[in-house]
Amino acid sequence: MGTVLTSIRKIRFRYIGRWLRDQLSRPDWFRNLVLNRSAWGAFSFYAHAKRSDGKSKIAYSSKAKAEKAAFNMAKRHGHPFITYKCLFCDGWHVSKAVNKKSECKTTEEIALDKYAVPTNTRAEGLDVERIMSTGIPDLAQVYGGFRGRTLSSTRQLHAWNTMIESGISQIIDLRADYSSDFYSELCLRSGISYFKYPVAYEDVWIARMVELFPEFCKLIDNGRFYIACAMGLHRTDIALCTYWVFYAADKGIAPPPICGYRKDKGLTTNKIMRVLNAFYKYRTENEGKEPIPMDVFLERKEIIKQLSRGHLKKDDEDVKLITGLTFCSDERGITCQGHPLLEKLSIHPIGEGMLWIGDSHGPLFFANSLTGKARQLLDEGSHLVGFEDRDFDWEKLKSVKHTYDLNRKYVDYGGLGRYDDFRDGVCSLCWMLYPDGRYFADEDGYGMEDNEEENISCVIDSDLRIVRPWQPMAG
Repeated sequence: MGTVLTSIRKIRFRYIGRWLRDQLSRPDWFRNLVLNRSAWGAFSFYAHAKRSDGKSKIAYSSKAKAEKAAFNMAKRHGHPFITYKCLFCDGWHVSKAVNKKSECKTTEEIALDKYAVPTNTRAEGLDVERIMSTGIPDLAQVYGGFRGRTLSSTRQLHAWNTMIESGISQIIDLRADYSSDFYSELCLRSGISYFKYPVAYEDVWIARMVELFPEFCKLIDNGRFYIACAMGLHRTDIALCTYWVFYAADKGIAPPPICGYRKDKGLTTNKIMRVLNAFYKYRTENEGKEPIPMDVFLERKEIIKQLSRGHLKKDDEDVKLITGLTFCSDERGITCQGHPLLEKLSIHPIGEGMLWIGDSHGPLFFANSLTGKARQLLDEGSHLVGFEDRDFDWEKLKSVKHTYDLNRKYVDYGGLGRYDDFRDGVCSLCWMLYPDGRYFADEDGYGMEDNEEENISCVIDSDLRIVRPWQPMAG
């Protein structure tokens, strides 16, 4: 009787709604609330305090943190644990499950029962902001998908349903040494696809990588994927560099950012180069020809090395930016506040929160709606603005035949364009230095010149910095 009176006196009735909503969201809510009524134990004061000494149990600030603790405890003790919203404090608690049938289940079976629930509501595209809010370590956008630590880890499983609801439809697992069926079964039960692309140095794995490479490239091109090794850093760097060197670079796609093998982390690209070299050698020997010319291969490897060293980026202070901007969207479209000229120009979204503002012949700006910053690219007279000499690869530009506009930094034919919208935090800018000879022909064909169109390009990132300088476009 004393326990009942204590419970009634100390219970905080404002938490009952949150507790009930959580219980009704569970697949086994009817059993817990009606059949065996185990859920109602939360109304006892001992759901909040220990019977031994009356001290409060460990309280977690969110359900996600409590679920992480419950899963780790289940793995450590070999018995399932449950979470529940406390009615006596603002936190969540973990308790040993009393369901006898579950005691014989393995940790992975418990996790599958808990997390592998087909999600009914899924985004048509990727809900980037919601995905980024999951707090997964080393999470980053890449080529229309995401990279980060593996979702099969007990520390990331709390984000599983959120990732699927936010539009992830393909898992790419890079761990050659991962032999469990848990990840693939989790995907199967959740209605998404699983693809294993094993990244390792041994010859047998290089052969497997080459064999699966066409399918791997197709899945990256499709987007809406989540790619990871164990930590989402080093083997993920290798896989994405392989995709770019042997496939994506030929399509004008920018190289991936290097997140693991970085000089500022005390690492080099030696292991990336080891796999790229083995991949190149295997394909050359088995296909009877080089997959790409050797000089192109060496050039692309050098770009990866430069990215790792941070040499293709400049400090923020080197970029003159317009700051303090606010962007709003309504039935009229996107509008800007905070700069008199930008407020008058047309604004077009180009992916990942980035905006193309103005006209391709100037004035023209790039802006990041998430940071409220903008960078001018062209002035009203069609001249490039804010591009320093180091933003031009003058050695490669020696091959350019038509240098008149280049030397004046003047954009004439076709205006300043872009190869594609923003993907993985970068975008390629395109500048036509001279048009195809037919441009000069009249309606009867007179005046046509005998030359091909000549273009150069650079790559700009979401921080509005040039990460690859102006250089001739291949093809």
